[in-house]
Amino acid sequence: VADVPFTISGNYEPRGEIYARRLINHLPGDYGSWKDNVFVESRSTYDFSEQQARTSLGVRKQISPDASMGLYALYSKTFAGNEPEDLGLGINYQSRFD
Repeated sequence: VADVPFTISGNYEPRGEIYARRLINHLPGDYGSWKDNVFVESRSTYDFSEQQARTSLGVRKQISPDASMGLYALYSKTFAGNEPEDLGLGINYQSRFD
């Protein structure tokens, strides 16, 4: 995915993004076992104006037809100057509601 958002000031901020998702074991309607309906996801972005790369790698478990939980490793690096690298872990809960 290539993204070129436009700001009110008239500047363009180009970004590039790669996203991948792999379903490991899909059993429709089975949510009880820890290995049923599990996804592996990865997302990487690069912001050209900030010279910053961000990437995440995670495992997501569908716990019901409308909810899922995930565990992610997050990494960020800025290439302009001597900015430090950031590394972290994240937990995510996602639910659909109408």
